[in-house]
Amino acid sequence: MADKTPYSRYVIVTDKPEKAEGLHNLVAKLKDEFFTNDAVQDLLLNYGAPLLDNERTKSYINHVSGVWWRNLVAVHLAYLELVIDWATSTSSSVNLSEPEKGIIIPGEQQKEAFEIPSDMLEFLQTGWFTYHDTREKIREYQKQLNTSFDEFNLQLIINYMANVFQTRVLPQYKEACKLKEEIDAFFEPKLLWGLSRAYHARGASLFHGAARLRQELEKSEYGVHFTVPAEKAHEQVCQLMSRLSRASDEDFKPCAWDG
Repeated sequence: MADKTPYSRYVIVTDKPEKAEGLHNLVAKLKDEFFTNDAVQDLLLNYGAPLLDNERTKSYINHVSGVWWRNLVAVHLAYLELVIDWATSTSSSVNLSEPEKGIIIPGEQQKEAFEIPSDMLEFLQTGWFTYHDTREKIREYQKQLNTSFDEFNLQLIINYMANVFQTRVLPQYKEACKLKEEIDAFFEPKLLWGLSRAYHARGASLFHGAARLRQELEKSEYGVHFTVPAEKAHEQVCQLMSRLSRASDEDFKPCAWDG
């Protein structure tokens, strides 16, 4: 998880800077508690009513949203971390969904099991220790994508918060009611909109900043295996957004395309 970005790093036009900073701190708090405090997901995703265990989102990477750029970052990041897992694994085989050929990225489920060719897995694993400079670029690329994704997750949370202001929570859901009171204290549409746009702008800027590293990796014999071609990433986002629904752990499963 990236370190919390201080409020001073955002460009927000407001005559209530203290309230804006307080809202930012609350957004960051809810983002961090999204998976540890059930009341947060209950309120933001289900009007305060308890979600079933199989309805809860377990990670941000598995949570598809209606924001194109956030989903695009998620596709690049999820694939990158998947291949890093292969490269750093001590196993001599990895079972995945069937990719017949091409690159695997998170997306639609495939039913048939497939084993990565042993020579490819060996290349990834030995290369992790022999391509030192490329490995450092991969780690820096991962860091930059995570930082970008973190900003988009702040936007995700504040957009859910905006919906909470118009939500009536039943009194029996005490924890959710307390949380709603805390959120209601910051109800001001212009402030919410301004901060949401600031998160989006910073997230998009950081993602574009990572493009230089991605381009360098694409030119590397080893690094290219850790990147997703732009057109394929866009295809995947289109697929995700065409079937957008409440996030579940099935939203990001390996999928294949013809290379």
